[in-house]
Amino acid sequence: MRTGARLLRRLPSAGGTAQPCVAVQLLLLIVTFLLAISAAAQEHVSFATEDGGSVYADLYGNGDRGVVLAHGGPFNKESWAPQARILAAAGFRVLAIDFRGYGQSTGPGQADPDSAPFHLDVLAAVRYLRRTGAKTVAVVGGSMGGGAAGDASITSKPGEIDRLVLLGAAPNLPADKLQAPTLFIVARDDASADGLRLPGIRAQYERAPGPKELIVLEGSAHAQFLFQTNQAERVMREILRFLAVPAAPIAGPLTASQNPNYFQDSKGNVFILNGSQTWNTLQDWGANGSAEKLDFDAYVKFLTSHGLNFTLLWRVEMPKFCGLPIVEGSPPDITVAPHPWLRTGPGRATDGGLKFDLTKFDQSFFDRLRARAAALNNAGIYVGVYLFTGEFLNVYRCASDGYPFTAANNINGVDDGYTSGRKGKGSVTMTAANAMTAFQDAFVEKTIDTLNDLPNVLWIVSEEAPNDSTWWNQHVIAYVRAYESRQPHQHPIGYAALEGPSDEILYNSDADWVAPGARISPNRSCGKGKPRCKVNVNDSDHSYWEIWKDMPEQARNYAWENFLTGNQVLFMDPYLVYYPREKRNLCASPTNSICHEPDARWDELRNNLGYILRYSHKLNLAKVTPHGSLSSTGYCLAQTPAQGAEYLVYAPSGGSFTVDLSAMPPARMLDVEWFDPSAGITTAGDAIHAGSSSQPFTWPFKEDAVLYLVDAAGHATSIKQ
Repeated sequence: MRTGARLLRRLPSAGGTAQPCVAVQLLLLIVTFLLAISAAAQEHVSFATEDGGSVYADLYGNGDRGVVLAHGGPFNKESWAPQARILAAAGFRVLAIDFRGYGQSTGPGQADPDSAPFHLDVLAAVRYLRRTGAKTVAVVGGSMGGGAAGDASITSKPGEIDRLVLLGAAPNLPADKLQAPTLFIVARDDASADGLRLPGIRAQYERAPGPKELIVLEGSAHAQFLFQTNQAERVMREILRFLAVPAAPIAGPLTASQNPNYFQDSKGNVFILNGSQTWNTLQDWGANGSAEKLDFDAYVKFLTSHGLNFTLLWRVEMPKFCGLPIVEGSPPDITVAPHPWLRTGPGRATDGGLKFDLTKFDQSFFDRLRARAAALNNAGIYVGVYLFTGEFLNVYRCASDGYPFTAANNINGVDDGYTSGRKGKGSVTMTAANAMTAFQDAFVEKTIDTLNDLPNVLWIVSEEAPNDSTWWNQHVIAYVRAYESRQPHQHPIGYAALEGPSDEILYNSDADWVAPGARISPNRSCGKGKPRCKVNVNDSDHSYWEIWKDMPEQARNYAWENFLTGNQVLFMDPYLVYYPREKRNLCASPTNSICHEPDARWDELRNNLGYILRYSHKLNLAKVTPHGSLSSTGYCLAQTPAQGAEYLVYAPSGGSFTVDLSAMPPARMLDVEWFDPSAGITTAGDAIHAGSSSQPFTWPFKEDAVLYLVDAAGHATSIKQ
């Protein structure tokens, strides 16, 4: 007997405590109109299940994005008709099924709903859509259907189900085995004869892997009964939002948008870049002379599990670097491979390997670069590709590092002048072109040729390079710009903080995007360069040294405050690099200073970067700008027309605060949504009137809070459906 399944199937009366509303009636009128003008005609289909059953279903709409609708205990496939037509009008191909024992559907076990294998009916529907042309398939399930949808994900083949929406439900099986991003929606007072459903659903939500969302609505309506209440429009809006942004291959390189704080893609979608990056994503690292291979597929899954869309591919210039302070006392030397040039000899370099021939590229390096950038592209993740770094030349050199541009390490007579010590920066501090820049330029061309056709690529010239490398940085920016101008595609060029000077150097450069040294980036990142204003991606690598010494709330403050001032955030994630000094990264099972599992202590920050990305999809980023003066917290992103206004407010310490809502007249209503960054849970509040110049709010918990207010009549997002 499945107790969890029974708890989710015992339903309140159809009326519950919620009441139908005018908005729902209007929505149904709109649906009727859409149905009359659309080609999304209903079709009756049937198909077999793997255990010999037969499922009958109604099919709506066209297109290659499929959605299966799985009903609750007192419902059937026809109950989904209004929602199916809305989804079909949004471009989805929708299959509403009858479970075995309902309508004409049959199958083993149908006599006992508590033990019937309903998940096999869901899987049969998913596979029917796949066979008939769907490239992606999501499942929306209510109550009993939600439990079956969750179990279907757990028992499915990898990649069969792309997204899950569970209404008043959770899997009957352990949620930690879910294989798809999942949206849980439940009313706070939804109860069965056994008590409130929220605690059990929240427990399963907490076990589920990411990406995941939990939205708690006011009221007591259960699952599909939500569509009979004044929450109906909100529920449908959240479902459409969640289904509209699955990870997918990226179309077209990024370009400047009408809002200088953000990029846009080739479809005109304006969005932020938020993510996590680590050192050994392109080259393998390892102590004791042994570079440990990174499981890059696992890294891509790691990024998607936290809902992130941006990372970096690093390149350290030396085959070995010395002195990275990962342990107390004497740190190990770290071996790095592969590198862009072949090691042909004759003769040995200072690291013991053959000398480099700077006229011959090592194609395996570029093949790896291409494969990893392409894997990120296929997962919907943008990547900043480091052409150089500069920091390691400035801080971590040693006499046996084998750096290719030192005379002892190449057969081409190229020499950066290094002899000994921690600094050897001659290859990045020249003030005019020379033999070294000629080989660097050739490497830049080869890298661009390798990646130019990939739409997810951004370039980044260097990071924490020497203060006197400004001529060289500008040279590389100009060279990339000129060379790519003759290629089919042009990608944004980035410039990260130097080792010490003001960020004004970045803002006055000709880079398209910057990663400054300031902890909180400014509202606008403008200077004298071309383009004048830059997209600002605040990378904790440069701006938040010793983040590991702070409490989780302080790290959340850093991320949300940057977003609310109009910027993006990138976390310098130690990931699998074992860094026990000051307990920066106590990852699991290190071998040669490289681990096999990441340290979970950083999951809260990783997740919050995904939460920020999620809220960015709700906002119209083409229109919102930082308006700190509108909230007593000092942190607010808003657009303030007389109709369609929206406000995203961050309260770093929670508590009570005010928001100026006078942009819209008092007759207009604002939907209220609270978000708890520490728990990742969304709670819908009661709608309020606009018009007040000092509307008070109180966050009921002790730590930080996010408040989202939007015109109840709706607004356009910056992500096109």
